[in-house]
Amino acid sequence: DNKFTYLAVQAKQELAYTRSLTEVYELSLTELQQAYVEAFALNDEFLLAKIYEVYGAIYGYMHDYGKSIEYYQKALMSYQQLKYPAHEVEAIYGLASTYRYWKKYKLAIEYYKRYQKAIDFSPNNIDGKFYAAYGIAMSEAEQGNCSQALISIVKAINLEGLIDYKAELYKRKAQCLIDINKLDEAKISLDKTSD
Repeated sequence: DNKFTYLAVQAKQELAYTRSLTEVYELSLTELQQAYVEAFALNDEFLLAKIYEVYGAIYGYMHDYGKSIEYYQKALMSYQQLKYPAHEVEAIYGLASTYRYWKKYKLAIEYYKRYQKAIDFSPNNIDGKFYAAYGIAMSEAEQGNCSQALISIVKAINLEGLIDYKAELYKRKAQCLIDINKLDEAKISLDKTSD
């Protein structure tokens, strides 16, 4: 009886997320609120959790990190209650990334490590392993912990991952190498960024 409403709610939450990527935040939040009301009327915990997760992403893009964390936590709790591990890891990754952008690096690293453990249920998740290593390395470097970051950056670079993310790792590696006055190695790292 409600399958069309369910599909409409899914479409609205996806559209709200997509619009937020183009920085149309007010419209995104309005559409997401409509989706929330309909999902609440359906009493569908999964749809509500997905909406919380999208709220978390949108507020993160708006740099309202406190609200972003609040919504990602709601999504995570819902996914845990539903016993949906694949969605749990998405929420954990959202929390880690939000803490990183909020410059709360200790919490970011904690959640990236939690994400690393949480994806163990899917041993072939190559992308997840890379994103976890990338997040840890970038957080350590941004925190200014270059001695540890250099180790983590090498680990992340050696994993299969997206080349633009690897370019970011090489840039951070170069910055850390400059900080410790290893200019020749920094130049090599910058050359690899260009490659």
